[in-house]
Amino acid sequence: MVFLSLKKMNNKISDISKTLSFCIFLAIGVMAISASILAGELYGLHEGQIKLEKARADNEKIKLIINDYKKLLEKIESDPQILKRLESANLGIEPNEPNVAYPKITGSEFEVSRRAIIENMSPENFAPVIPSWIRRSVEPKLRLALFIAGAGLIFIAFSCFGSDAQQNEQRNSSAKA
Repeated sequence: MVFLSLKKMNNKISDISKTLSFCIFLAIGVMAISASILAGELYGLHEGQIKLEKARADNEKIKLIINDYKKLLEKIESDPQILKRLESANLGIEPNEPNVAYPKITGSEFEVSRRAIIENMSPENFAPVIPSWIRRSVEPKLRLALFIAGAGLIFIAFSCFGSDAQQNEQRNSSAKA
């Protein structure tokens, strides 16, 4: 009698472990197949998010430039002398004021200072990046390998951990008795 109850308990533990193994293999296989099928969509999603963030940053820069121009226009309207000073700087006209010394700046010096200012204004080091696992899973060979591995896991789940016809017959005969 004790031997029979131990055998039933052993069968239940065996059934639970087979069911658990079946669920794990099936879930991993389904996730692998889903990932291989949806890899292109995930790549497009991340790429779109990066473009959206870049567009938002560009819009913020444009808003700052517009505000700077508005302030400059207000200053020009309030003080017309500013316009004469800006005219000589922007158009390259030599000023004819006798008591003022103007520094001479070469193009290379101006370019170096301009680059330094631009680098300080926009830190591009924090740009979002597409995760490497998504970039790898988009490659056709790796995508196919992921799909085949998932299909193999599903096949293993059903063939090794699925229900046996012999076990089903034993259960049915023991349930009737």
